[in-house]
Amino acid sequence: NDHVQLLGYITDEDKWDYYENCCALILLGKYEGFGIPVLEAMSVNKPSIVANTGALPEIIGKAGFVINADIDSICDAMLKSYSYKVDPKLFEDELSRFSTN
Repeated sequence: NDHVQLLGYITDEDKWDYYENCCALILLGKYEGFGIPVLEAMSVNKPSIVANTGALPEIIGKAGFVINADIDSICDAMLKSYSYKVDPKLFEDELSRFSTN
């Protein structure tokens, strides 16, 4: 329906617009790399919904939802993300664990 958009390539500018205007980032891949999108979402105080695989649970820390990638868990986390109370200090603390160097 109109609430889900499958996007092809987007520019960096568009990417940041999406981050700024989303409720949460959803990253459910089974074999994710480091998880840069999670850090990008944190940098604009947006929670992430991630699968409990690979490094993602460690990266997200307390800044979102770590779930099993089944439909019920995904739906539950998405609903919770709508009312998620953002604590900018929490996001700042989680981001401080990582260096850009």
